[in-house]
Amino acid sequence: MTFRNRITVIYFVSLLLSLKLCAFSARHETGPIHVGSAWNIYKGGLYVLGQGRFYSATDKVSKNRQESEVIVWDSQLSATLYWGMTHHWQLGFTPILSQKHHLEDPPQDSDSPGDMLLHVKFGSVGPRKAPFRLAVQFDVRLPVAEHHNIPLHPYSADALGYGAMGLLSLARPSQPDYGFAWHLNAGWFTHNDKGLTISNKENDPVTVQSPTQEMLFGSQARLKGKKLGLFAEVYGCYFLQEPPETAYTRENYVYFTPGIIYQFNPYIQVFASADLMLQGWQDKTAYESENGASVEKQWDNLPNMPNWRFNFGLSFRLKEGKPPAAPAAETATPATTEVPEEENKRDKETRKQRENDLKELEQQLKDRDSQQIIENDEEREQRIQAERQRMLEILQRLREAMENEEKEESEQNRSTVPEE
Repeated sequence: MTFRNRITVIYFVSLLLSLKLCAFSARHETGPIHVGSAWNIYKGGLYVLGQGRFYSATDKVSKNRQESEVIVWDSQLSATLYWGMTHHWQLGFTPILSQKHHLEDPPQDSDSPGDMLLHVKFGSVGPRKAPFRLAVQFDVRLPVAEHHNIPLHPYSADALGYGAMGLLSLARPSQPDYGFAWHLNAGWFTHNDKGLTISNKENDPVTVQSPTQEMLFGSQARLKGKKLGLFAEVYGCYFLQEPPETAYTRENYVYFTPGIIYQFNPYIQVFASADLMLQGWQDKTAYESENGASVEKQWDNLPNMPNWRFNFGLSFRLKEGKPPAAPAAETATPATTEVPEEENKRDKETRKQRENDLKELEQQLKDRDSQQIIENDEEREQRIQAERQRMLEILQRLREAMENEEKEESEQNRSTVPEE
């Protein structure tokens, strides 16, 4: 293992250990493997997503009129850090920590770090209670990798690339991480590679005549409960300006990706999916025996992009951040209107009736104490029963009035609680 590889491994292990498994709910970053969400994480939120991909197949390769079997394999490991700068601005940083492959000719380091990507998203745009959000994301690819133009990898060049992506998401606005959600992405990217020689051959006469440009698109549907979730994606790439003929992956491609999500707790979740190629089988690369180009043909029958690929990932929430406050118009006390005036009038009448009942009860007690009543036993019993019935009626009205008042106060308190 080279010194550079040791540094990469130490960096990744240190990153995982520093997380202390404090986990990640992936709020507004749940689910999509290749398709992004228009919802942002909360202001001040900090999230980490680790993701890996693997592919393997067996094919034949013909060299010097001899045919031999070759095992084709490829893997990639990356980590993404998301930070919520504000409620609408989100920053992402993705280093490709490791990309391993079987290639030996031309000689290459079989395990080396890849490029780095920067993401700046202006998102969570839309009415607060509406079920949709809009976003636009700007991406920059920094060419820090030692190798480019690698089979089984999407096209990349040793130049600073940049692009923009529009995002649309539909979900329940109060809890976009749960229930049904749908995401749609469409964007453009330029590799800024004009004048470059793509292959590693010194005598390769082919250079890039026009900057390679591509259109990226994807859609995802997701259904997630408290613990378990399922999703399906369709994503792909269409070249507006194709790479040079010596590029390994010049083909337009489309993949279908079903997957599963499992939420361990509010902080940590894992996901897995499989990419299944729908389009991209045609080999458009010109090899060393064609058109004066000089690129090795790595196998005979397999496409340049994987016809299948396994994805897995682990996501953590380091800090949830602060949710946006409710608008002042929603939290302010409503202005007085005719309806509150009528309610106040009824309240005054109820209080007045209750006061009158109390005064009447008090007066009856005073009259009974002050007056000397001459009556026989039967009359006294009837009087006592009548007074008792009257007092019970007054107490019943008082009890009903108090219960109604408590019920109205409780309903008013619930209506003034701000929505989360």
